[in-house]
Parts: sequence; structure tokens; C-alpha cells
Amino acid sequence: DGDGDGDGDGDGDGDGDGDGDGTPCATENPTVSFEPPKVLMVLDHSGSMYNFNIAPSTTRWAGLVQVVDTVTQNYEDRIDFGVKWFPSTTTECTSTGGKCNVSSTFDVAPAPSNNGPIMTALNAMTNLGSCSTPIQSAMEQSLVALQNGIAPGEVGAFMLIIDGGVATFCSGNTEAGTVAAVTAARNAGYNTYVVGIGVSASASEPDSYAVAGGVPNPDPLYDYYPGDNLTQLNTALDAIASDLATCVIDLSNSAPNPDLTEVSVDGVDYPQIMAASCASSDGWYYSNGSYSQITLCGAACDAFKIVATAEVEYFCTAG
Repeated sequence: DGDGDGDGDGDGDGDGDGDGDGTPCATENPTVSFEPPKVLMVLDHSGSMYNFNIAPSTTRWAGLVQVVDTVTQNYEDRIDFGVKWFPSTTTECTSTGGKCNVSSTFDVAPAPSNNGPIMTALNAMTNLGSCSTPIQSAMEQSLVALQNGIAPGEVGAFMLIIDGGVATFCSGNTEAGTVAAVTAARNAGYNTYVVGIGVSASASEPDSYAVAGGVPNPDPLYDYYPGDNLTQLNTALDAIASDLATCVIDLSNSAPNPDLTEVSVDGVDYPQIMAASCASSDGWYYSNGSYSQITLCGAACDAFKIVATAEVEYFCTAG
């Protein structure tokens, strides 16, 4: 039955309720911690982000900045956000270089509680004219930045937010090449979520990028996440952030009796379940062989994304 006790309930005490009901160990409330994912927001800063509005008297760029502010505030305790805009220029978009060049560094490196630095940087951005959309270069250089900027084994991902198709006059940039760049990021272990602002005329492009990124929108109508107005854009970024917020918790101690560990989130006790049941059940399972890490599933994960804390009790013997 996979739980080692022969009763099939996964708790080791034979009563089927998932708790120890015995003498608690000396450390019954260990400190729990989790490693927030490093999420790089790759932002389209092309001229069209200023030329069209997302709401009355609100440009697409201004609306995007508002939504980024909200989402980073709401999730900065669970996600280490960073920002990279493209093209990388902050001075001019009159030359081909200004229109198309993308650097291989972060504009704001992913870090904990990063709303303040991100908003300072974004609020300083201005309309530089006819900046273009070198999306392929943006993804290629963003991958370089992320690989150089986070430790091996850390969880990373991209949010690619665009308002049009790739600018093919930018040297080396094509739709197929952009798909290849997003695929390379996925093969390196970093998924890409794609958000499109007013992209209905070129929806096949963000759809193809979203599929290549490995985490398409579950909505049957779109593979990318549409953000054509402020409400839709906020919903898109919030849904992506919620999906990214981790439910893997490192324990300060290895469980002395793995079958007798109790886990509660926001005052609700959840049962130990099999890893294979995580997608369809509420509960938790051990994520490593040393019983020092757990993964929350279903309602337990949803609750943890809100409160960002859990209670874990160890029991040594069954009652």
C-alpha cells in the first residue's frame, strides 16, 4: 500500500485518521520554510505600449505598471520577482540599436520583497518613441541572465508580457526563433508564461510561445493569457503568480516516525497522501527520502499560498 504499515491509511497508527494520537516528540512544532521561485518578468517596452490605451487615459505601459505593482505586493513574500524590459535602452529608440538591442543582465534582479525596487525602476521608464519588440532576443538574453543570476537547483520561471508580434527587422528575430528561445528556456528548466495585451490580430504568435513555454493558459480559448483591459490583465498576472507560488516546504527536522507527522494549514488538519494523488486530493506528502521536506496539495496548497505558513507536529509513537 506504499505507507509501510499494512493498513492502507498512510498514517501508521492503524486508526485511519492520519494522526499520531501518541506521545509528542520533544520538537513537535518545527520551523518550516520554503524556497520562493525566482520569477523574471520580461516586459515589452515597445512604442505601442504607449501608443494605445488599456483604459481611458491609461496607456498599456501605465496599466501594466499598475498591475505589476499589485501582483508583486500580493506575492512578494512567496515569489522572488525580478524585471527585464526590452529593448534594454533607457535613452533612445531612434537608432536600430536603441530599437532592438537587449542586454544579458537583469534590470531588477529577482529578490525577496522586491516590490519597491521594481516599482522605482518601472516608474522611471519613459516613452522613448518607436522602440520595437525583439522578443527572441529578449528571451535569449533573459535565459542568460537567469542562469547567471540564480543558484543551480533553484526554481525559476519567466512571465513574458507582450503587446504584439516579434519585430523581424531586428537582426536574428523571427517567430520560429522566438519559439526556439522559449523552448530552450523550458529545456533548461524554466517555464515561460505568456501574457498578451491587445494581441488578437497576431494571437497565433503568443499562443505558439505559450505552448513552447510549457505552461499554457488552461482556458480552452487561449494558450496565452489575455490582458486586453486592466481587469483581464490583473486576472492574468494573478493567476500566473498563484500557479508559481510554491507549496514545497523544508522542515527543520527529519520526521522521526514519518507516518505519524501531522500537518495543518490555517487551522485545518490535512492527511498524508500519496504523491500520485496530489493533483486530485487535499493533503501532503514527503518530497524527499529523508522526510525533511513536504509538498502540500489541493486545498492545503491553496491555503498555504494565502497564509504562507504551516504547522507541523511530530509524534514518535502511536497512541
